[in-house]
Amino acid sequence: MKVAFSRISLRLGHALVVLACAVLFVINGCASKPPRPSLAPYVGMPGAEVEATLGAPNETFESEFGQDSATGPWSGLVWLYFGELDPRYKYVERRLKDTFVFVEHGGELRLNHWDLEAMAYAKALAEER
Repeated sequence: MKVAFSRISLRLGHALVVLACAVLFVINGCASKPPRPSLAPYVGMPGAEVEATLGAPNETFESEFGQDSATGPWSGLVWLYFGELDPRYKYVERRLKDTFVFVEHGGELRLNHWDLEAMAYAKALAEER
């Protein structure tokens, strides 16, 4: 009788440990993404510095810019970093994204302009809390 009782209490103890671990994972947000590093971009910032801070971009492509400028069009490299789903869209899954446009200067990529959509949203959420 004593052996059966110890087996039952051992199983109950294991079940309680598993349940406690599950509760801790839920409370700590095991499914949440780690916070993205913040970046203070500036014109002329090297591409290597952006990549060192944010990691490799999710998507890259080349595009032409400045078609209507006095100096004429120039080719740039666009880096996209995708963030959370955009809460403004209810029926379409559109991700917030941070866009960085680089121009090659002296054999090195230099930041020309950017749009920090995902970082701005993350910052606004952090300020609400």
